[in-house]
Amino acid sequence: MATLADAQEELRIAKVILQIAKENHYSKVVTYLEQNVLKAQKAVDAFGGFSPSKMLFDFFEIVAPRSPQPELPFTTVKSTTPIQVVVNYSEPHYV
Repeated sequence: MATLADAQEELRIAKVILQIAKENHYSKVVTYLEQNVLKAQKAVDAFGGFSPSKMLFDFFEIVAPRSPQPELPFTTVKSTTPIQVVVNYSEPHYV
């Protein structure tokens, strides 16, 4: 691989192929494909600084335990139910 972009693309393709094999229960080739992902990850790391925690996050989608993030007082999940508007006609209202 000539550039970092090539190595990253190779890693992305290896991960997609591994994911497809796992979803379709191709258990005989999963270990081989996992080795391909690790080789591709090593190639990407050869171009830049190596970070074990980043490798764990990228490969297993996990990170080392840290202090818990504060819970937000609101959620970003959008509601699909319509909003019911209640109007009291005895009070002035504006739309």
